[in-house]
Amino acid sequence: MNTRRFLFLLRRASQGDVIDGELLDQILTLAAFDQAITVLFVDEGVYRLTSEMDTAVSTLESGGLLALLAFYDIDSVWVEAESLVERGICLSTDQPCLKILPREAVAGMLGGHDVILGD
Repeated sequence: MNTRRFLFLLRRASQGDVIDGELLDQILTLAAFDQAITVLFVDEGVYRLTSEMDTAVSTLESGGLLALLAFYDIDSVWVEAESLVERGICLSTDQPCLKILPREAVAGMLGGHDVILGD
């Protein structure tokens, strides 16, 4: 099977709309076909990592977006450090699958993927 490297760049906060569901469907479908998936939260997208903003995913009774990604063996999940700081978000340390990435490393991450998709 030809494996491609997909990066999902989540830049906006969840709106709980059809776009959120379609984006999640794309991620999970590609993961089901053993494609290399990376998810990167930047800008307003970091709000998707907070429990109060994770309403679209919690309707799936998954325990949240990170739990759902982990269930599908998507372990390359990143968040831009400066986006968290600029918005005053402090994530709990009980999320071992989430890795912090400095802003200057984002361009290198983008260049390391075959396909970049986002919201």
